[in-house]
Amino acid sequence: MDVDAILGRMRWSVADVERVKLDAGGAHVVAGPHRFVLAVDGPVEIRGAEERQRLAAGELAILPGDAVRVLRASAAVVITGALRSESGETDLITRLLPPLVHACGLLVHEPAMAGVIAGLDDEARRGGTLLGPLVSVVVGPAIRVWVASGCGTVAGWVGALRDPDVARVVRAIHDDPAAPWTIDTLAGLVHTSRSRLAELFRARVGCSPMRYLAEVRMSRAKDLLRAGLPVAQVAVGAGYGSEASFSRAFRRHVGEPPHAWRRSAQSGDLAIPA
Repeated sequence: MDVDAILGRMRWSVADVERVKLDAGGAHVVAGPHRFVLAVDGPVEIRGAEERQRLAAGELAILPGDAVRVLRASAAVVITGALRSESGETDLITRLLPPLVHACGLLVHEPAMAGVIAGLDDEARRGGTLLGPLVSVVVGPAIRVWVASGCGTVAGWVGALRDPDVARVVRAIHDDPAAPWTIDTLAGLVHTSRSRLAELFRARVGCSPMRYLAEVRMSRAKDLLRAGLPVAQVAVGAGYGSEASFSRAFRRHVGEPPHAWRRSAQSGDLAIPA
């Protein structure tokens, strides 16, 4: 599974987009889950409790999590907003990102993005309706550039995919989470021992292979529940032998039964992670 394969699985929408002009001595606070910051005319500095990152004009940063950051610049224009997950799998992969993803040299690696960014700025000035689609067009290439250019740490799933054995197991899980995987069958995919595979996963991904499988299955289950499938069909699609065993596992993982979770999601009462 390469980065393009991962990006192909991720689905975002965009909310609360705003265009901010920063003058000398000015500051702008960004907070809330999974923000993005695009330097239209920079440079601009992102300051957090434990980090500082400078964005040149045309560079983008994704800020997973809820940490508060302050934007400062002598003179800059930025577009910022929230990235909202549109799938359970996106929830899972986004949680494995580091606190700050910096697409340095975005326009060098992806020169076509210059036109997209100009269009974004124009839409933001006019309050147009294409802000969301245009931001979504930028995000995928930005993450690709972050991985390829070595702009910062590539821990989490990106680091994991650089280990061919872990990458093969991760791909198998994502391609068919409903398969009757066991630690033995997963280890057999890469011709290694159970203990060695477990060691590799904990070092690269931060959890055991079976825990990762459970996370992917729950992500798939949430997508199927959102789509309105009967719980019995969701159980099969998520790899569980019966509706009862799935419901027990879902309640342990989420904190409420599948039917209740779906009602909350459909009514908008559920805070679905971004």
